[in-house]
Formats: sequence, C-alpha cells, structure tokens
Amino acid sequence: MKNIKNPLARLRFHDLRHTAITKLAESQASDQTIMSIAGHVSRAMLEHYSHIRMTDKRAALDSIATPLTEPVFAGDVHQIGNQIGMPEKDAACKLLN
Repeated sequence: MKNIKNPLARLRFHDLRHTAITKLAESQASDQTIMSIAGHVSRAMLEHYSHIRMTDKRAALDSIATPLTEPVFAGDVHQIGNQIGMPEKDAACKLLN
C-alpha cells in the first residue's frame, strides 16, 4: 500500500485558481468579467494567471486560415498603379513564421 502514489499530492489550491482563470479565458469570457470574478484590479495580474494552452492558440489561428476570395476591408487590398490586387496567398503564413 505504501507504494501507491496519489496524483493529487502535488496539487496546490493556488493551481486550481490558475486553471479556473485559464478556462474562463478560453471560454471567451471578457477580461472585465474574469478580473471581476478573480478579484484582479489590473490587466497585468490577469495575464499572470491566464495561461492559454497551445492547442487553443492553434485552433484560433486555424479558424481564420481560410483563403480570402475577396477583400474583407480596404486595408486588405494592394494597389499597384491603377490595378487593385489581393494580398499574397501566403501572406498570413509569412507573418506567423
């Protein structure tokens, strides 16, 4: 019986606070809402407690990774002389690399 390890032995109550704040951020709760729930008075403290997981960051980027078929707004087009063209196909990938 002595060799059985408790997976919660190293868990601290404070770890649960970090996890709860991270899950709130991932659920799209507003910063003001999270700060109010957590009792944070500054954005810096919120950023200290919020740890967005890499899988969620990747999913957010993948959700906007569809090819553009038309300009979304005027800033998306490039004007060359009298011609207006679409941005390079892989422009977003270049920005992320």
